[in-house]
Amino acid sequence: MEIMVFRNPLEETIIFNDRGFNPVSRNERTYEQVSKEDLMRINELCVIGKFAEANKLTITSSRGQRGGEGSRHPGYIMSIFIPAQGEVQDYSRTCNFRTGEITVIRNKKQI
Repeated sequence: MEIMVFRNPLEETIIFNDRGFNPVSRNERTYEQVSKEDLMRINELCVIGKFAEANKLTITSSRGQRGGEGSRHPGYIMSIFIPAQGEVQDYSRTCNFRTGEITVIRNKKQI
């Protein structure tokens, strides 16, 4: 199960996905180990804002072979609309990519 969260704090869009939503492929996908140097370069490119270049290196460094999961599509979409009561301030949303946990900080307090 995965979710994608985007938009702004007063108009959230959350897309739910699950590997069960994807058609099964008859071919198994394989990958070679990505080198430490490539991982460091991908990180450096992201830090300086060269996301397209980082994405290209990510794709080419994994050397994907054969098959895959077939067509991918999102599952369910949830929209949350909150009436504005003034300007949004002191808001930050982060994602811990190691755990997948999304954290929202508002008014210097974690919620």
